[in-house]
Order: sequence, then structure tokens, then C-alpha cells
Amino acid sequence: MIIIEKPVIYHQASTIFPEVKSVVMPHVQASPKQAEVTIQVAQGSKLLVDGKEINLTSSTERFLTPELDPSRIYFYEMKATAKQDGKELSASKRVAVKAGEKVAVDLRDLKGWTLPTPEQEEVAKVTVKLPENAELYVDGVRLPQFSGERTFNSPPLTRGQTFHYTFKAEIKREGKTLSDTQKVSVQAGKTVSVNFEQLPVRAASR
Repeated sequence: MIIIEKPVIYHQASTIFPEVKSVVMPHVQASPKQAEVTIQVAQGSKLLVDGKEINLTSSTERFLTPELDPSRIYFYEMKATAKQDGKELSASKRVAVKAGEKVAVDLRDLKGWTLPTPEQEEVAKVTVKLPENAELYVDGVRLPQFSGERTFNSPPLTRGQTFHYTFKAEIKREGKTLSDTQKVSVQAGKTVSVNFEQLPVRAASR
């Protein structure tokens, strides 16, 4: 068992951050004005309370605070650390206690800091304006029919590269098929616009 002694009052009017001093005293029971904190750490971990290392005798340790003012809330910054495969792992919690309370703290879930993995691919967006009853093709593949304006997502594209697609709109007027074809260059994460509202008046060979 560890007695946490010498409470230190900081600027907060109703908050005390006790200073830690490790004293091993078996079989000591908490008084009504003390708080009891039971903390669990992973096997082989180090424990720091308010930045000071506490010598542990087991992976589960019981702490007693000094006698506390029942009208105040007390806080401890508790952190467990360990090394695994050369990496520093840690788990930390800010623990609030009051006189007469029993608090359980679990610091067994140790995690390491990692760098975010940048996404190598992202879609491009293509906004298409199409007249009523027209059909739209991309690289020969027919897309769902619509009229007005609609935005499509490309397949995932590698960032920093330019990709080219052939957009083709077809519409029938007076028994004839009219078409317009546009070569569209896109890049991952960017949006381009394609306007087929004015289809050329020419027969399309099918």
C-alpha cells in the first residue's frame, strides 16, 4: 500500500493536486477523510503519479490519500509506461477523488504514438450538365440517365497524377442521334465540370 501525502493547493479554488510521496505501509485502512484508489497496470509497467515514479510491488496497487477536505475535489495524473518491441507504450488518466471514496483505475491498455498513414488514393469529382432525355457515356460505359446537373465520383486515383476520360452525350432529335464528345482530364481530390447543354447538330454514327 502506498500513502500519498503532502497535498498541494494550486490556483483552482475547489481543486487540490496532492504531491506524491511513496511510503509502503501494509494493512493500513483508509479513514473517512481519505480516498482509496486501486490501480491496475500491465505486467512490467512503470507507474507515474503526477510525474513521479511509484515503486510497485504488483500489477494491482492500492493507494491512500492524506486526509481530505470533504468539500473539495482532488486530482491525480496517473500514467503507466512500458516498452514493447523497442516502442514506448503508455496509458494515462486524470483521476478525480473525494474524501471517503473508493476509485478504481485501469491502465492496462497501453498504446503507442503512431504517425498517420497518408491515403495514396482519392476520387476525383466530375460535375456534368446534361439536357433532358440525353444519355451519358464515360469511356463507352453508359451511366444512369438524368437531366440537369449531377456530380460523379471517379474510381480511386493515385494522387499527383493526371487521368483522362472520354465523356460522350447522345440525344435523339427528329429521328436523328446527336452527340458531343469531350476529353476530360482529372486529378485525385479535384473537381472538374463538363457541359453538354448545347449538343452539336450532327448525326452520330452508331
